[in-house]
Amino acid sequence: MHHDIGVGELGKTGHAERSYEMAKQYTSDERILNAIRYHSEGHPSAYGYILTLADKLDICCPRLTKLGKTIAGVRQLEHLLKRDFYIIDQALFINFTSDQKLNLQELNEYYFIKKFLSQLKILLNILT
Repeated sequence: MHHDIGVGELGKTGHAERSYEMAKQYTSDERILNAIRYHSEGHPSAYGYILTLADKLDICCPRLTKLGKTIAGVRQLEHLLKRDFYIIDQALFINFTSDQKLNLQELNEYYFIKKFLSQLKILLNILT
């Protein structure tokens, strides 16, 4: 089950609540359901932060909509082909493989990078 299951044809507006309602058929775990329900508004729990980070790390071309391919920064996700994650000496490394069309400057200016890093710091503070 994907936490954005409620996007569908109706789009992003209200998708978190629709996703929450649809997720009830797959789980009754309130921690997971609330993470889905509030993932676009805030993250009241470690589950919410984990969900946000997983969502941001799952960036790749198949998830882009037609509209997404027209938005600066977002459109660069189309060029990310593969992601690898590993931990060395308690440091998280994330490697992206891209095609030759990636505009790295545009991707770095996209809010995703800043949001991901801020969410990761908050989660680490919660877990430690």
